[in-house]
Amino acid sequence: MLFPSLYEELDMGRYASVVADMLPDRSILIALCDDSGQIVWANNTVAEVQVDLIREYREQRSADGTSVGNTCVECKQNGANIIYSSLGELAGRSAGDLVFYHACDEDDARVASGGLEPMLCNIAEMVKAELNYLYEVNAMAMELGERYDELSMLRSSDLALAEYRESRHILSCYIRSCADHLSADYAAIWIPARDAIYPGGKAYTHDSIGIMTLLKQQSESAYKLFQDGYEGFGINDKDEQLRHAIQLPADKKVLIVPVHDGEGKPIGVLSCINEFYSRDFSNSDKSTLEAVSRKTYKYLLDTQDELTGLLNKKGFEESVWREISLTESERYIVMFNIDQFSIVNAAYGITTGDSVLQLVAESIKQSTRGLRCAARLEADTFVILVESRARHVEGLVNEICDQIDNVNIVVSGKKVSIGCRAGVIACNSKETALADHIYAAETAVSSAKEESNGRIVVYKPGNTALMRRKKQLTQVENIKHALQENRFELYCQRIEPLTSNETHYEILVRMVDENGDLVPPDEFIPVAERYNLMHKVDRWIIKRVFQLLSKDEYREQAAHYKWGVNLSGMTLGDDGFHDYVSECLREYDILPTSLYFEITETAAIKNFQNCIKFMHEIHAMGVQFALDDFGSGLSSFSYLKKLSIDYLKIDGGLVRDVVNSRLDQTMVSAISEIASVMGVKTIAEYVENADILEKLRIMKIDYVQGYEIMRPQPVELELKNLCEHSKYKLHTGN
Repeated sequence: MLFPSLYEELDMGRYASVVADMLPDRSILIALCDDSGQIVWANNTVAEVQVDLIREYREQRSADGTSVGNTCVECKQNGANIIYSSLGELAGRSAGDLVFYHACDEDDARVASGGLEPMLCNIAEMVKAELNYLYEVNAMAMELGERYDELSMLRSSDLALAEYRESRHILSCYIRSCADHLSADYAAIWIPARDAIYPGGKAYTHDSIGIMTLLKQQSESAYKLFQDGYEGFGINDKDEQLRHAIQLPADKKVLIVPVHDGEGKPIGVLSCINEFYSRDFSNSDKSTLEAVSRKTYKYLLDTQDELTGLLNKKGFEESVWREISLTESERYIVMFNIDQFSIVNAAYGITTGDSVLQLVAESIKQSTRGLRCAARLEADTFVILVESRARHVEGLVNEICDQIDNVNIVVSGKKVSIGCRAGVIACNSKETALADHIYAAETAVSSAKEESNGRIVVYKPGNTALMRRKKQLTQVENIKHALQENRFELYCQRIEPLTSNETHYEILVRMVDENGDLVPPDEFIPVAERYNLMHKVDRWIIKRVFQLLSKDEYREQAAHYKWGVNLSGMTLGDDGFHDYVSECLREYDILPTSLYFEITETAAIKNFQNCIKFMHEIHAMGVQFALDDFGSGLSSFSYLKKLSIDYLKIDGGLVRDVVNSRLDQTMVSAISEIASVMGVKTIAEYVENADILEKLRIMKIDYVQGYEIMRPQPVELELKNLCEHSKYKLHTGN
């Protein structure tokens, strides 16, 4: 019987009552037959002769190919008419028949002529509809139950991340939660591109060397099958052909699925192994593992640099914590910076620059001696974690630098030459913040770049850089207190139009110290960004801007201008920021079209996927975007066309000498042409004199900003001036 539970849920008594009410003077036997012809319900006791007749004519009906639809059979010999109504198919199988058995005499001609048949077949159609409805509801309930179990498991793994983030890799949390949910003896996520396997399972321990070898072996074998087009599979029986293909021992069961990338190509493997005496794996288990597979790909996407395939900053930080927690071996963070990479982009083009970065990444990945993980942090900055003895680390880093220096790429017959500098810092303390290690490596790289003969600098405490670091830690506390006490002040700088009449203002921020003195932005913003406080500063700025622009005395005048608010890279990854902006817009009744957010080129690339999603959500509200510091570090124009921007702010480094430098003129013109093709307006920063202003006017830049236009002043003071100027014009008629 294919659908026993559904037959039990059918309220057949109700339909029998309807037939009895419609035909009170007739005795009609109603029988529900399953897909095999077995009677599973009847409204009255069924005599053997009736059973035999129903089966006989049902078999004849099937043999004649008339088992679909309705069939009326007149049995004159037995004085009966039998009406068969097919209940259709469920899941590709027959759902059975509803049979009406009516005993009649020769004078009862209207049955044979179809008098009762349409009426009873309508009843059958109602039963069929209810049966389909019950099937769909049950299927939906089953699927929802499975999805709920999957979501519960995934949610529990997410909740565990906060606890384990500093000592255990996120993928380890995923596989442990999955193994617990499926009661798997052993489980693993294997990512070949990262040369990493993350084990788990209720029977797994850190000294399970044999099981670890088996998990990796199964993953590698299955990965080859997935590359050949196989889907995920389970092996519960001893005679499965796939068991031999993946060399699975006879005393083990396995469930294994691929991790696919966005193009459907396998990039990893998830596997669960049970001892043969443990429970079998089911299709529901496979669905759960596939859900973890999708979540694994999302994590890999979020932690991978799109251009080079290396880790990004987030992925590097999480991998370093895992490495440090696993062993007490000597490890070093090494940071590499490509010398004058911006010149490569300017001289040979962005495409060549991208190729150089990809080749550098390959050079680093090929340096396998002691390499634990590698990442690209910024446009021209790479970082690795290596395992090495102290006396050997400089030699190892020298080898990698040599390989980078030997990167060979030829453009129009000319070899593109590059060099690099490296900073090294020991990374053996679990107590020291990883941000401190990375900052120390950055400091060492900066020292190497400042020294004419220095290529590698090993960071050592006790120098002036460490003193600056301590000063920054003090500044962290100052920022926290300033946020609590509202000790920030908003400034603004006018952005003058050259090709339209629409004036903008950029919102700037100053911190006020405990003595009431202003703290310049370059003294607290880098610290706020490094110590994860900038998103809080951004929220303070946005709320204060909305408060000022919505004041009754300023609202009407402020609506005539556009106001640009800077956002940090951290805010781009803030999941709650969209709701925060929506709430502020509702609370202060600000026109979204009078606002745009400025994000830097570097921040956009560092948080590229988040940035695309973020911009899409905010754009839907009517708020626009400007890409700030454009030209300072973008490694690929392919990024630009994926970002929904309305304004390009040309980096001041290209504007300051635009009057005298042919190279700067060429780059500014190129940016202007690209913006024009994209329908994006250009804004030139650092316009410090009349000559620069005139040059930019000739080059048809849309907007200009700088000291030649206006020096920054408090927002509220500028709003008062605008209101007074408007009243003066109204009074004088000028």
